[in-house]
Formats: sequence, structure tokens, C-alpha cells
Amino acid sequence: MECLGCGRCCYLQVKLSWQDDVPEEMTYVVEEGVLDAVFMKQHSNGRCVALDANNECMIYDNRPLECRQFEKDSCGFLFDGSFVV
Repeated sequence: MECLGCGRCCYLQVKLSWQDDVPEEMTYVVEEGVLDAVFMKQHSNGRCVALDANNECMIYDNRPLECRQFEKDSCGFLFDGSFVV
């Protein structure tokens, strides 16, 4: 599957790992007992704060591991804008 560059994958909630080097102002913490979880911030519509107006990641070279591991074949959005599960 070819990536459309639509940025829809950047509407997923991204939990950061200990090795991610993301600017602190782009993250938030959720208390989970002893170890807190750190997530990428999202705008109210779910769009990642690191995604710019051209659907390009502003921290692409340092994007989180979860984003690096996202396979374009995992994307369910098709060329006609429909979605498949």
C-alpha cells in the first residue's frame, strides 16, 4: 500500500517509551502508580501536536518509537478516503 501522506496515522494516541527523545512541551504524563506513562499531546480533534499544516512531522528525525514502527500497511485508509479494518 502506498502512503497517501494524509496524516491520519497521526491521530492515534502515542505512548512514549523510555528511549524516545521528544520535546517535553509536546508530551503529557498520566499517573499509573509507580511508573507514570508519557504520551504525545494531541489537539482537541486528536491531531498530534508534532504534525504541521502540510501533514509533515516536525520531529520526524526524533519521532517516537511507536511512530517509527507504524507500518503503512497497517493504515486502513484507502485512496478514495474510505476506511477498512
